[in-house]
Amino acid sequence: MKQHFIFARVAKTNVKYLFYFQRDKMMIHEVAELTVSPQDMQAFEQAVNEAAPHFQAAEGCHALRLEKVIEHSGQYRLIVAWESVEAHMVTFRESAGFQAWRSLAGPFFTEPPKVYHLELVVAGF
Repeated sequence: MKQHFIFARVAKTNVKYLFYFQRDKMMIHEVAELTVSPQDMQAFEQAVNEAAPHFQAAEGCHALRLEKVIEHSGQYRLIVAWESVEAHMVTFRESAGFQAWRSLAGPFFTEPPKVYHLELVVAGF
């Protein structure tokens, strides 16, 4: 399966985001808003690192990154590139990999994750 990539600068900063394409089809991105106790941040980050191979092995998953919200201690965004919403919400959610992810990271959540899916409509520059 051939993949293509583009980089886009965001808000005229040096931050670049990698968008994934498969042939002529854009990948979608899952964004999960995650909140943990500030004192658990390091352990949570390690748990996500340990869970990464479960995402990598998941059918339809192409990338994962965890970003920390600068303005709010203990808040993160998990961003995952999927082939489709179904690859995330059905295939992955019904897998042992999802159960492993939740057993590793779930104990750190101080509130339920807020999850939504994005598709690129303008790459800009």
